[in-house]
Amino acid sequence: MTEVADDVERDGARPVPSTVADRREVRGFFAGIGLLVGFSIVVLLVWLVALLVLAGLIFLGLTVATRWNLGARVGASFVFAYLTMKLLRIVAETLDLIPESWIDGSKKSKPCPNCGKDLRTALAQQCMHCGADWHS
Repeated sequence: MTEVADDVERDGARPVPSTVADRREVRGFFAGIGLLVGFSIVVLLVWLVALLVLAGLIFLGLTVATRWNLGARVGASFVFAYLTMKLLRIVAETLDLIPESWIDGSKKSKPCPNCGKDLRTALAQQCMHCGADWHS
């Protein structure tokens, strides 16, 4: 055996992936990490753009309605925009405005027994389309 192979056997360490299948697994892992990071950056940028648009609208409103100096208007518009987005998130989560089936593919909602369209959530007992209600 070679010197490297002897070291691997003695130390009990796993050798560096050498087969094509192992290399594909490693590439697949890093590709998945890259996609995760990439989508996270995209979500962050979309959130930032929404924050800037909302802050701009608030800034225009403060310019028309108040006589504050520029620094106060800019600071207040960013604070108000941030708080507005946080409040919208809390309201959306509380009122369940986003159907679960849009978020998690494993929680597919069942169809309505009356009209056959998908229900809002997996646990829904009332159809938002036809109004059928089967609460017990």
